[in-house]
Amino acid sequence: MLLKDVSPIVCQQVLNLKADKSKATINDTYQMLRFIFKYAKINKFINSDPTEYLAKPSGYYNPRRSLTVSEEKHFLNVLDNHYEPLYFALMYYAGCRPSEASSVEFRDIVKREDVRYLHIRGTKTKAADRYVPIVDGLAKFIPSSASPFELLCKNRYGKALNKDNKRRAWAHLCKLMNIDMGCKVYRNQLLPPFPLATDISAYSLRHTFCTNLQKRGVDIRTAQYLMGHADIQMTANIYTHVDFEIINQAAALM
Repeated sequence: MLLKDVSPIVCQQVLNLKADKSKATINDTYQMLRFIFKYAKINKFINSDPTEYLAKPSGYYNPRRSLTVSEEKHFLNVLDNHYEPLYFALMYYAGCRPSEASSVEFRDIVKREDVRYLHIRGTKTKAADRYVPIVDGLAKFIPSSASPFELLCKNRYGKALNKDNKRRAWAHLCKLMNIDMGCKVYRNQLLPPFPLATDISAYSLRHTFCTNLQKRGVDIRTAQYLMGHADIQMTANIYTHVDFEIINQAAALM
C-alpha cells in the first residue's frame, strides 16, 4: 500500500490494535503515525493527513512500582552476571531514570571531602540536576579511570545505549531473574511458567531506590532531592505506598 492510499480508517484501525496496551504505548504509536504523515504531507507525498482526527483508545495506566523483597533479592543475585550491570546499578543504587543512567559520563563522578558523589545531569526539570552519594554497591561497577566525557554505559560501538539496546538489556535481566527464581531452561529458552511478574520495568529499580530511602528513615525532603522530583507529591506518592512488610513488622511490636 502506498502512502497516498492510506485512509483515516486504516490509521484508526492500526491505533485500535493497541487498545489493550498501556496509555504510554498507545501514545507512542499515535505520535509515530502523526509524525510520519505530517512530514509526508509537508514533503507533498500526500495531499491530506489521514491521522489528523485520530481518536486514541483508552488503554490503561500502568503505575510504576518498586520491586518486592523477593524480586529485589533475585535482582541483586544476578546483577553481577549481566553484561550491562552498571546501567541497572545506577537506577537501583542512585535513583537514576533510565535516560539519566545511559547519559552518565566519567566526569560525573565527583569527590568532595573524601566522599564520592554521582552528578546526575537530569534535564527533565530543574530539580533533576542533583548529586547522589555513591554507595559501595554502585562503586564496584564504576571504572577507576576513563576520559572525562566517556560514557559509562555504552553499546558495543562505544555509543550511548539506544532504545533497542535498553530493551535487550532489560529482557536479559528479566531472563536472569526468572532463572534465579527457578524457571527451567531448554536450549537457552525459558520454559513456562515464568516466576517473574510482568508488571515491573526498569523504572521499578528507581522506585525501589526511593522506597529503600523510606525504609532507612531518610526524610521526604531529602528523598525528593535525591530522586530529582520537582513536586514533593511525587515523592510522597512513593513514600506513602508503605510495604505491607513494614506494617507487619510494626504489628509484631504492638
